[in-house]
Amino acid sequence: ADDDYEMTASKQGYIGETFTIEVRAGFIPQYRFCLTKSMIGDYIRIVLTWGDRPNDLDLHLEKDGGYHISYRNMHSAEDGAVMFDRDDTDRYGPETITMNKRDTNKLYTVYIIDYTNRSSGSSNVLSRSNAVVRVYNRDTLLKTYYVPTDTTGNRWNICTIVGDEITDNSTVVTNF
Repeated sequence: ADDDYEMTASKQGYIGETFTIEVRAGFIPQYRFCLTKSMIGDYIRIVLTWGDRPNDLDLHLEKDGGYHISYRNMHSAEDGAVMFDRDDTDRYGPETITMNKRDTNKLYTVYIIDYTNRSSGSSNVLSRSNAVVRVYNRDTLLKTYYVPTDTTGNRWNICTIVGDEITDNSTVVTNF
């Protein structure tokens, strides 16, 4: 019968994910999910996934007055405090950044750049990308962000982190 079912994917040593599957007559659903390893300590992991367009979204993390982590600079010079774990340039993701040491008094900014459409501030592809950003701590999903739809722009500002506080800032803007 047509209905929605809640499903959970899990594996020992990984943080499980719960999602809803729509079951409809004559429709073959396809769902992607991403499991991330559990972390010991006060780590934060940021995971980006998206759909089949655009080819390349890029996850960024900037420390106020410090480093800028992305595919161009994959680790901080501060004792390896932050690592860009995985870059994906051909759809879906995931891209991940893991913070294993943080300055609790500094501001960290998390955002996405639509690298495929980086020179087109009037593009709406990012807002149609089905991008999702998940923020984890240890073995817990702290926050989930869905890209705002029906907007134009090639940068998605997601959140800021100071200490243990995450402040939402989910807006799509032009990155020029």
